[in-house]
Amino acid sequence: ALLWGVTALTPASAHAAEYSIGPVPAWVVPVTPGVSDAAQISKGSNGVAYLLTDTQILAGEQHRVRYHRMVSTALNASGVDAIANIEIPFDPSYQALALHSIDIVRNGRVMHKLATARIRVIQREAGLEARIYDGTRTVSIFLDDVRAGDTIDYAYSTTGRNPVFKGHDFGAMPLQYGAPVARIHARLLLPLDKHATVV
Repeated sequence: ALLWGVTALTPASAHAAEYSIGPVPAWVVPVTPGVSDAAQISKGSNGVAYLLTDTQILAGEQHRVRYHRMVSTALNASGVDAIANIEIPFDPSYQALALHSIDIVRNGRVMHKLATARIRVIQREAGLEARIYDGTRTVSIFLDDVRAGDTIDYAYSTTGRNPVFKGHDFGAMPLQYGAPVARIHARLLLPLDKHATVV
């Protein structure tokens, strides 16, 4: 478990400036979540079955956009607690965060929760004791009325390049997790004249 030095809540009036709400970017390719089989579920952790993690990055000349979608199902009460609390880290000094959707799927019925979810912006300085201030903030989202058997499907994107890299793109797409994931999708879009090195 991580111990944070300081947790400061941004005033409610500033929340709207910390993130926006908008549609999924047009260049994103829709992906169908996978289906966890009995073997995957038995190896799961925290009472959660992970159906999809989808990361798509557009590294254009002017902007760098990272889209991420996560779909997971609560198998029991422990899983309910895990998927009902969503945390999205970002650095507002160079990233703009856009929330696209937060849905609860229950018995085949999709309930859109983005408009009613409790959303807070938290600033956490993990390196405070070492006098390290990185400016990272976390959008913390809590969903009411999540039940065992529910599936949470949420998506967001961040836009911006870290100025430390002076216009060069650098990043990672995880293709392996500590718990089974039914479907992992990763996609990288680059200009035709841009070269990429994959390690």
